[in-house]
Amino acid sequence: MAATSIRQDVNAPLIVLIGVVSGLLLLVIVFGLQAWFVREESAEIAAKWRVSKNQWLDDLRAEQLAKIQKAGFADPEKTKPTLPIAQGMQLMIQSNGKLPKPPATKPAAAGGQQQQQPKQPEQPKK
Repeated sequence: MAATSIRQDVNAPLIVLIGVVSGLLLLVIVFGLQAWFVREESAEIAAKWRVSKNQWLDDLRAEQLAKIQKAGFADPEKTKPTLPIAQGMQLMIQSNGKLPKPPATKPAAAGGQQQQQPKQPEQPKK
């Protein structure tokens, strides 16, 4: 009988290739699971928000809606009038998107006296 020897060589490139492919596959699985978890979590949070009732927000929106649908004044001194939003939109449509100019007012003279026009500077004589 002839002596046969068994030769054991390590195939290093194959081992490195299997390691790299396994590592990449592991990364794909981890990132895929993380993305799936985040999507499911977002969907559940959104569903809970749709079902829950936020009374404070509902009251705030109702108050704001009522405020823009009635005429009144924007300041306590009652110098800046407001108008309902629907009427304001109609005015903007009629004026082709241009704001109306406020009426020109003359400032009242102090103490009921006439205001004097500012003097023009004198021209130097040649």
